[in-house]
Amino acid sequence: METATPVVSGSPVLNGVKIAGEALVVPGTSLLLDGNVKSGTTHIVGAFIARALLGPFGWAYVAADSFSLSVTGKHLHQQFIGG
Repeated sequence: METATPVVSGSPVLNGVKIAGEALVVPGTSLLLDGNVKSGTTHIVGAFIARALLGPFGWAYVAADSFSLSVTGKHLHQQFIGG
């Protein structure tokens, strides 16, 4: 039986700063603000690759994934498939 881990999303102000960082600076900013350098750097590199392959949609997806991982501890696709 799997136990649920409490999710701490931070204050609304911190989440606003994270969203602004994702949108205005670079995807991965919210993870870097959390101190998760490895995952933040991976998202930054992934954002540039996704933008090259998929254009603005790829960039936006990586930004949304980074924010989701920072706030909930789950990747964006896991929000919808329950993973």
